[in-house]
Amino acid sequence: MGLSAKMYKLSEQEKRFESYRRGHGKISDITTAEREFLFDYLIRMTGVYNRAADTTDDVISKILDEGTDWSSLIELRTAIFREARYECKDIWNATTEKLVNQAIENESKYEDNPKVTENEIKKRKDLDRFVARLSPHRREALLLNCRHGFSIEESSQVMGVDLSVIATEVAAGLKNLKMEAFALSENPRNIMRNLEPHCLPENATVYITDLQELMGNIDKGIPGRLWRLVRIFVLLVIFAGLGYLYLFEKSSALSFIFSIWDWLTHLLS
Repeated sequence: MGLSAKMYKLSEQEKRFESYRRGHGKISDITTAEREFLFDYLIRMTGVYNRAADTTDDVISKILDEGTDWSSLIELRTAIFREARYECKDIWNATTEKLVNQAIENESKYEDNPKVTENEIKKRKDLDRFVARLSPHRREALLLNCRHGFSIEESSQVMGVDLSVIATEVAAGLKNLKMEAFALSENPRNIMRNLEPHCLPENATVYITDLQELMGNIDKGIPGRLWRLVRIFVLLVIFAGLGYLYLFEKSSALSFIFSIWDWLTHLLS
C-alpha cells in the first residue's frame, strides 16, 4: 500500500489485523503496510534518509522474526514505532536545519503531481517547513497523535514520557498550527494529514535475498555449462541495473553496489 498524503487509515489496518487473527491473513500483510508510515515518522525526527530506511527494514524484519502472537493492532504498532525510536536514539531530534533541508528535498514530488494546484503546493511546502521547525517533543507528539493515529496514552508509550507531557505538547502544537495562515480555514487537528509523505525507497537487500534463494534453487537442477550462461546473464542484468541507477538515481547507486557485493563474491566463487 502506498503512503498517501492523508493521515494513517487505521480501519484498513484493522481489517488486515482481524483477518490475521482469524487465520486468514499474515502478520507480514500488516507490517508491509506499516513500513512507509514508519519511515515517514523516522525521517521527520532524524533527518537521516539512509538510516531511517535501514531502521525501517530492520525493525520490521525483527518483528516478523520474533513471531509474537499480537493480541491487538495497537500493541503491534506501538512495538514497531517504539523499537524504531530506540534504534535511532543516537540521531533522534535532528536539528531544524537538517529537517528543513529534507523537507526541501522532498518538494520535487509536489511538482510531479499534475493534480496538485500551485496553491496546494505552497500550502504543503509551508506546512512541511513549519513542522520541521517545531520543538522535537511537540513535533513527535503531533506526528503520533494527529498523523499516525496513536492516542495520547499510546503516544506516551512510544515516546517513553508521561501522559501529561504528550497532552500538553499536542495542545500547544495544535495551537501553533491554528495560528498559521495556511491553517486558518481548517480544523488544526486535520492539518497534519496534509503533510507530503517522505516515500520509502525500495531496499536492494530484499531483492538480493530473493535472488540468492532463486539462484540456489537453480543451481541444484541446471547442468554446469548452462549454469555458467545463467550466471553471465544475471551479471549482465545487474550491471544494466547499476547503469540505470547511476544515470537516473545516483543517490541509490552506491548503496546498491555495497548491497550486492557480498552476493556477487558468493555467486562467482
